[in-house]
Amino acid sequence: MSVVPQEAVPFSLLRVVEHVEMLVRLRGVPRGRVRQCVDEAIDVVGLGDYRNSLIDELSGGMKRLVLVASAIACRPRLIILDEPTVGIERRIGGGFGM
Repeated sequence: MSVVPQEAVPFSLLRVVEHVEMLVRLRGVPRGRVRQCVDEAIDVVGLGDYRNSLIDELSGGMKRLVLVASAIACRPRLIILDEPTVGIERRIGGGFGM
């Protein structure tokens, strides 16, 4: 299960890839699957070009996409998103098959 509350904020001193990876690891995903889950989620939300950017340097909408990527990584059975599109100005990519 993954949850993104409306008032959630990502850890600003981490890079995008580090934030998503941290949350994937906290879920107990096996080490061999972590990289694939992280890469897939970052690409699906359209942050592939920003994967190594510091979160503190991103716009508000992009920070929200980091949270969404963290939530959808490794395709949990249940995802609860409270106002997931607040501040997001572009469409999330398709092809995730959820």
